[in-house]
Parts: sequence; C-alpha cells; structure tokens
Amino acid sequence: MFLRYPGRVARSTRASARFSCLWLALCAIAPALHGAGARHVFVPDPDREGAAMLQGSTWIGVGPGFTLRVQRIDERQRLAFIEKLTGVRTDPFATPAGATPRFLTFVMELENNGAGSLDFRAQQCWLVTNRKEFSSPMGMDTLRGTYGLVGEEPGPAYERVGSAFLPATRTLEPGQSLAGLAVYNAFHPATRRYKVEIQITTSSGNAVTVSAPYKRVKQAQD
Repeated sequence: MFLRYPGRVARSTRASARFSCLWLALCAIAPALHGAGARHVFVPDPDREGAAMLQGSTWIGVGPGFTLRVQRIDERQRLAFIEKLTGVRTDPFATPAGATPRFLTFVMELENNGAGSLDFRAQQCWLVTNRKEFSSPMGMDTLRGTYGLVGEEPGPAYERVGSAFLPATRTLEPGQSLAGLAVYNAFHPATRRYKVEIQITTSSGNAVTVSAPYKRVKQAQD
C-alpha cells in the first residue's frame, strides 16, 4: 500500500537554538502563512475537471509511459518518511510546540514504466489556489538559503535528510523510479480550493500534467 509509514513523532534535541533560528527565518520569508491548514479542512475533489484518479487518499496519474502517485501527509507521517529513507529522525520543517503549522506536505512517487526516458523537475510541481497564488516545493536549497539569512549553515543531520525531498531535476530511464517529499508554504486562510499540478516531460518532448485538486469543507462560519 502506498505511503504507510509507522512511527511516532519525536523531536531531536540537538541544536535547538539553531532550529529556532531556522523556524523564525522560514516564517520571515513566508509572510502569507496564516495557518490555513489548521483553520480549515480540505478534502480531495475528484469531481474537478482534469483531476487524476483517486484511490483512498492517493491520487494516481497514468500517462504515456509513467505512473505518478501523490498523497498529502501530516507532520507525523513526514517525519516517519524522512526517517525511513534516510535513517535520520530530524524534520527541518517541524512545527515548534505551541506554534501554528506553516507548511503543507505531499509525498510523490514517479515510476517510468515505458520504453523512453522521463524528465522530472521539482519546480514544475506547482501548488495553485483559487486566489491565483502559485508556489513551488521547498527543499535543501531553501533551507541553505534560509540558514544564510541568520548567518548559519545547516548541520550535518539536516544535510543528510536532503535525499528525502524531491530532487531538483532527475531523468528516469525505463524501469527507474523516484519518491520524495514536496513541502509548500501554507496558503492564505481565505483559500477555498487548491490543486497540486505536476508536469512530466516524456522522451518525445511532450509535457503531461497530473492534477490533484482539493476543496475546503464548508463550515457554519463560511
């Protein structure tokens, strides 16, 4: 089954001061984050035009020579995924106690089951809201730049978890696959719909987009 990672959340006690600096810097470069995930509930919207196939909570996009799976995960699952892939129990995007979650996370798995190569670029995995806000996933380059804002460098543990995130670019030959985390800034609290669009380029040069849409659950105060 796709994306089932056991384990409970445990925060590393190493370099807690550096973690606090990182968190503050990440918040500083994400001024639009207002805890949308905490205030509102969003669910998959399989009836949206162009949506991929939904199985349980996993989106499955089948294109010419590839299968793409996308699933939204929470902080506990993100930490478990990082530990499973890297052996390091450290989450650079973990929310400090008492703070509002500021990031939205997906796991993506791309398989090349065709006869030609596939080109993948993390910056072509866009999160798009109904407010016309666009964002790309963050990764180790984001963390390195953020540490630079506070005059620090990521510690060895943070560098080791880099392989858990989507690669910036990757060419998959037939039979190859990749899997990784896509972490986005949370969106504005007035958002009612959003979608993650992943563009895959086939060996013929065609760009194929897989769409995973979500809608906000209507509540009494809406």
